[in-house]
Amino acid sequence: MVFDLMLMQARAVAAGALHEDGHFLFRLIRERFSKIQINQSLSSQLVQQQELHAITRIITSLPPSVLLRTNLEKKKICLNCEEFFHFVNAEQKNGCFRACVLPYDLTVHFFRGLLSSSIACKKPSHAVNAVFTECYLKCPLLMSSAGFWWPKLEPVLWSQWSRLIEEPVPAELQKMADCQIWARSALCGKAGSPPSDSPFVLAAFLYFSFLRQSSNKNIGAVLGGINEDCEQLLVFLLFFSVVDLISSKLHHTETMDLLRAKECCIDIVKHLEDTGNLIILFHVQEKGQSPYQVLYTMMPDLQIELMPLAFYCLFPSLDQNLLSSVMKRQDFLHVALQMYSGMVKLFLDGVDVSTSRDKQPSSKQVDSAELMGAQQFLLQVISQCPQESFAYRKQLEDACADLDPEVKAALTFRLNPIDNDSLYEEPDFL
Repeated sequence: MVFDLMLMQARAVAAGALHEDGHFLFRLIRERFSKIQINQSLSSQLVQQQELHAITRIITSLPPSVLLRTNLEKKKICLNCEEFFHFVNAEQKNGCFRACVLPYDLTVHFFRGLLSSSIACKKPSHAVNAVFTECYLKCPLLMSSAGFWWPKLEPVLWSQWSRLIEEPVPAELQKMADCQIWARSALCGKAGSPPSDSPFVLAAFLYFSFLRQSSNKNIGAVLGGINEDCEQLLVFLLFFSVVDLISSKLHHTETMDLLRAKECCIDIVKHLEDTGNLIILFHVQEKGQSPYQVLYTMMPDLQIELMPLAFYCLFPSLDQNLLSSVMKRQDFLHVALQMYSGMVKLFLDGVDVSTSRDKQPSSKQVDSAELMGAQQFLLQVISQCPQESFAYRKQLEDACADLDPEVKAALTFRLNPIDNDSLYEEPDFL
């Protein structure tokens, strides 16, 4: 039935009579998910996971080209992936076996569908390149998944393209292969000029290649061999390592996994020490035109909620010299207050969560010891931050509104240095 609907859609495109009423498959999926009551209960989460896995199995059993639509625009056939992108960003990101990585079956199914559908276009290579460009901006989860699965993905796609058309592979697809070669060279200390103008894609290939290596080489040694101006690359690398840090905390994995994730974050922070984007990941959700805002579209909702936990796991672990340098950033105190407010909320909510691996509820996301440790670190930050950090008084007071009295008192003390000095003056009785 689905295949018949797909053929009817193709005939409508050829006749120029296709109505813009949405993709029939994803319309059905939206209707299905709209009937599920989503809440914090374990049973609700399990129902949602079961439904998502069932839908994924159905999708991957259909012809790959079903995932894309072909539209007729100005007498030219164009590929449209908007509804698949929405499905990935809204539903799939919360059901990944690993944060920020789609299942292999779904990843390869989409890219196979892309190559197959492009043959209907006048210039197949141009059509494929255009969809890749859209992926960078609208569905980065697909690109990070390609980076993770590339060793398995590349031979499948190369083989399919050679069967479909006697042309070189599309430029954007070749860039992906070049990124993998560059990442392997970087791990060997022989990195040349990056092959892609997308720091995000480079970071995905480099980070996942680093995780696959068998040696004990740390990420700091790898970054030392990259001579390019790579500030954005470093920020995206920090993003992937922070995601793994949260996953280690969330799933209660081996202590060595948690330590490795934390060490990886610290090594990247050291290389970001002299840049202005050191802590941008922790307040990138704020409105603006930051190139990093797209990252939050690919993070599972639960991991976004746990960003405060990652902040107070990472920064108290920095050595004193590095921490002093970090605290000189004017916005560090404001971000630390926001993250502490998030920690307090996580502690008060005390929501039990289930991991995708064992389907068992975990303990509270933040326990009293973690909250106390975060409070002590924040009090240290408030006392040691330079006075310039207190320039935006209203922002700091707003961030501190819901915090505990001890933190609020410490902040008020630093916000009123003149009044504080008067406390130490000799009283004048004359």
